[in-house]
Amino acid sequence: MNLSLPSLGPDEELPPNYQAEVDRPETVFKTASVYLAEIDAEAVGVAIASKARGANEIKRLWADPQVRGRGIGSALLDAVLRESTGVVRLSVWDWRTQAARLYESRGFVTVPSWDARPGLVCMERRPEALTPVPLQ
Repeated sequence: MNLSLPSLGPDEELPPNYQAEVDRPETVFKTASVYLAEIDAEAVGVAIASKARGANEIKRLWADPQVRGRGIGSALLDAVLRESTGVVRLSVWDWRTQAARLYESRGFVTVPSWDARPGLVCMERRPEALTPVPLQ
């Protein structure tokens, strides 16, 4: 199965800090937990979580645009949360309002940024906000 990145537009360029993820994912995510969502044996989504700055950090959470709205992102997020203890962190672009609503529905709140990129919202889910995530 091949889960490829979406194509960039003619004026877009992959930021250099992400290039290693494309070139050497087996190295960059060597110690991470990787969650893969499939429909009919085809990869349609992925979540990658690892320990960072004393917390569990969701580094990537992505669902194929062709299957968005079918609960893929929710299922991936819930899988990560079921296996995480303590604080869980993630960041989301401010224009991704649907993703932010999903995170808020799981107890994430906006916190002071650990990333200086404009438009990036940092969020956390603390243990005291934890409620059991049901198995689906």
